[in-house]
Amino acid sequence: MRLTLFIGFAILLYGCYTQQKATSQFSRAAVAYPELPAGYCATVYPVRDSIIKGKDSLVFDTIYTGGEIEYDTVYSVLLDTVFVTINPIYLPKKTIRERIIRTDTVYKENTAALDLCKIERRNAVSNETRALVESDKWRKIAKKRFWVIMGMGAGIALGVFALIRKRAVSKIIK
Repeated sequence: MRLTLFIGFAILLYGCYTQQKATSQFSRAAVAYPELPAGYCATVYPVRDSIIKGKDSLVFDTIYTGGEIEYDTVYSVLLDTVFVTINPIYLPKKTIRERIIRTDTVYKENTAALDLCKIERRNAVSNETRALVESDKWRKIAKKRFWVIMGMGAGIALGVFALIRKRAVSKIIK
């Protein structure tokens, strides 16, 4: 009967899922199938972009848009040889003389690290409140001890005072 209870209790304790067991199982899974933890972290902790708008700058430049190219044919004759040269000429439809440049700053925020910091902060706050409760308890015990010691000291002082007075009175009577 005792052996059965002991085995049942051992099985119950064996089933506890501790942080150490979870870490070892996660490490094993990450080595064997690295896409599983990577996919989980990507879906649960996506990278968040933050854009900080910069100042607008005006830059003067010339840009030709929407034009067409025509070819100019040049003939030159040298003695009995005819040279034909085709020169492309770009005829713009629209000319842009200025453009606006804005420099923006993009911050990529690691949400996994942010959530880890939140978890650690929560644990630190709970540890601090637990320590405050315990220190308050010990402070109350210390106050009680102080008053007990003060009462005992006062009792001893009154006893010594009464003893000295009794001896002094008995000396006077003699």
